[in-house]
Amino acid sequence: MLNVYGLSYAVARGIAADAYLVIISTVTALGLLAQPAWARLSDRVGRRPVFIGSCLAAAGLYFGYLPVR
Repeated sequence: MLNVYGLSYAVARGIAADAYLVIISTVTALGLLAQPAWARLSDRVGRRPVFIGSCLAAAGLYFGYLPVR
């Protein structure tokens, strides 16, 4: 949903569609590479702290991504 809605949001804000698609593809690839590190952290400290931290980080990033008017 973020990829589809994000594209229309970025274009409405004046960002070129091809630039946004390159950015979202790069971020997705980095996420795939980081996934084993998060899995290892989850094995060490438990799933719940990693999940809660991820949810809090995602909430903060979404507020930065979609600023309140």
